[in-house]
Amino acid sequence: MKKIQSIYPLYAKHTKDKGWGVFCRKRIPKGRVFEVAPIIYLPRKYCARMNNTPIDSYRFEFWGDATAIVMGFGSLYNHSEKGANSEYNVNRKTRTYSFYAIKDIPANTEIFHDYNWDESEYKKKKMKG
Repeated sequence: MKKIQSIYPLYAKHTKDKGWGVFCRKRIPKGRVFEVAPIIYLPRKYCARMNNTPIDSYRFEFWGDATAIVMGFGSLYNHSEKGANSEYNVNRKTRTYSFYAIKDIPANTEIFHDYNWDESEYKKKKMKG
């Protein structure tokens, strides 16, 4: 079985306005996968129980029918609509998320993701779009 690992040296630290954030210790070139993270899969019947709880903003939709907590640094990447520098692919069979750079990410830069939420989600989670 393939190892689950952070391919690049990543670290998490508290940011001024978004809580935890994930940063890279060295430059990540565009197109490079920098983390493959396993998930904790939660079927649809558990999704409503997590609404409006502290875990709510850390979970991912898993192909529309369930939710997932992404391990490693996966659930800690902050949102940025305009400053996103990463995206992910989901592998349903292995239940992993692969995170990759959509532009060069300089060393010691925060890694951002555009979660493509509806505007109401940003307000609900007290985030800027």
